[in-house]
Amino acid sequence: IHVMNRNTTFLFPLYESLKFLPDDHATVIRMYLEGWKPEEIATKLGLALQTVYNKRREAILILRKHMVK
Repeated sequence: IHVMNRNTTFLFPLYESLKFLPDDHATVIRMYLEGWKPEEIATKLGLALQTVYNKRREAILILRKHMVK
């Protein structure tokens, strides 16, 4: 469970939309929103840097489709 603080409260609608993403994609996006750099995300999650970029891109595509509905 992610606990939001006063710095992330304004992002609440975006955090709520993460429920529409696969868990691994949501984790990457959540970390981006929290200020992690791609290299840090890759290291922390044990992923290749390109995988982090791919998951971010795929997540954005999924969220765009959801938002259009």
